[in-house]
Amino acid sequence: MAKKLGYLFLMLAPMCFLPLLQRNWSNYFLALPLVVINLLPDWPYQYDIGFQYSYGSGALLFIMALLALEDLKLHKHINEKMVISFIFVGMIFSGTILHRLTQSWSFNIGYYQQNKEKFEAIKYGLEILPEDASIVAEGGYTPALRKHRALYDIFYHNQRKADPSIDYVVIPREQKGKNDVYDPLITSYETLGYKESKYATKELFILEKPE
Repeated sequence: MAKKLGYLFLMLAPMCFLPLLQRNWSNYFLALPLVVINLLPDWPYQYDIGFQYSYGSGALLFIMALLALEDLKLHKHINEKMVISFIFVGMIFSGTILHRLTQSWSFNIGYYQQNKEKFEAIKYGLEILPEDASIVAEGGYTPALRKHRALYDIFYHNQRKADPSIDYVVIPREQKGKNDVYDPLITSYETLGYKESKYATKELFILEKPE
């Protein structure tokens, strides 16, 4: 609950909590997606401002803020200087939050540049897998495997149980033996006769379906 309240604060603070100030009660219907999509689910990324799930509800909150500003100005509760003050305070909040988020983005970019050869090797190792093969892989690998018609995220596919129709199973080699999600699944595939593939590399652990 504390994380959801924190998320709600981060969503409303850059707009100076204006979405809450509605004279017309029907305007609050615009907040329903925020409640249903972001606050009710237990999936932690739904109420994490760093993920895409806030884009739609955030846009609707912004519309609510504009409606509140218009209403306050129309009924002369605030003047033009106060409107500018609201915008200025919102910019400060937004800038602070954006700075916090982009710090991690900068780290990720820097990490990629420092390990570019490693990531290029991973990309090449994924791209050489046969295009007509069905693959279940770690989510981060799916963009490089996008040409495969039968491509599944290992985290979501088949309730994390072995699927004998899959040709290749791909995870980071560094996660083998250390991941509570991957390890039981890898064991299940090995029980079905899957063996380490000739396409496996130093960075990629790849299981291949037996012929």
